[in-house]
Amino acid sequence: MSKRQQLNLYIRQVQQRLRLGASLRGVAIVTLAALVATIILTLILNVYAFPAGGLAPARLVLLAILVAAVCFGLAVPLWRLNVRRSVGRVETAFPEFQQRLVTFSEKENSTGNSLEPQSEIFLELLAADTLKVADSDRARPEGLVPGRRLVWLLGAGIVCAGVLVWMIAARPGFMGYGASLLWTGPRNDVPPIYQIVVAPGDAAVRRWLDEPVDHVRDVRSMLLLKLALLDRRQRDSRPLIEAQRRRLVPVMAALDRARRATDGFERVLAEWRFTSSHATVEFLDSIERGAGATGPGAPAR
Repeated sequence: MSKRQQLNLYIRQVQQRLRLGASLRGVAIVTLAALVATIILTLILNVYAFPAGGLAPARLVLLAILVAAVCFGLAVPLWRLNVRRSVGRVETAFPEFQQRLVTFSEKENSTGNSLEPQSEIFLELLAADTLKVADSDRARPEGLVPGRRLVWLLGAGIVCAGVLVWMIAARPGFMGYGASLLWTGPRNDVPPIYQIVVAPGDAAVRRWLDEPVDHVRDVRSMLLLKLALLDRRQRDSRPLIEAQRRRLVPVMAALDRARRATDGFERVLAEWRFTSSHATVEFLDSIERGAGATGPGAPAR
């Protein structure tokens, strides 16, 4: 093997070593970006209890981060590591070459295989002189990217990828639930981590249901509605019926006195109101005695 071939082999080994380091560094960057982005997006989604409308934008953001990490952390560095840049990295790391490696690479790439005898002799002599530095322990390709750095980069990538896969597969807590949502999407076999039950004004509704109506004219609408809601909620309606009777009995007594003390149309009107009140009280007595009283405490037939 000629000196030129040996030096070209050295340049290829340098480029491969640099590409290996760039590849492992890019993988570590991509896995770290994926893990950090997943954690941050999960924390944001958790603040809003993982809304269905926020999952798609979050996954798009995660995809954009991954694409950027792959492009700028892996693809671009590998694309930039051509022969010229690799030789430049060597010259920077090992000043002992004194630009001889750059000169050889430029001459070798510019002339190709068609060389004049004098040029071949010059390149052979330049290669032989450059190999004196390249063959030294200091200028070995492993010196550009030490093995310890490669191990650290590989370990970082494996750890980040392992943590991310564990979060997605095991789904520990809200962090794992969010990671699974971001990477695999919603699944029917995975129940939501938060179940939001909105019961606005439930205490106020209960108080309203227990209050009797003030006027006889409201019995047909409001009282029947309350009885229906009590039945729907499976609550005992007898407290409401008793409270309604206590509210109407004084009204009915006052109307009875009014119809006896008046005459003419006022008496007719008082008679109508008294009869309506009396019929309402009889209705309340009937539904309380019979099966009309609703709820778990209603009397049996």
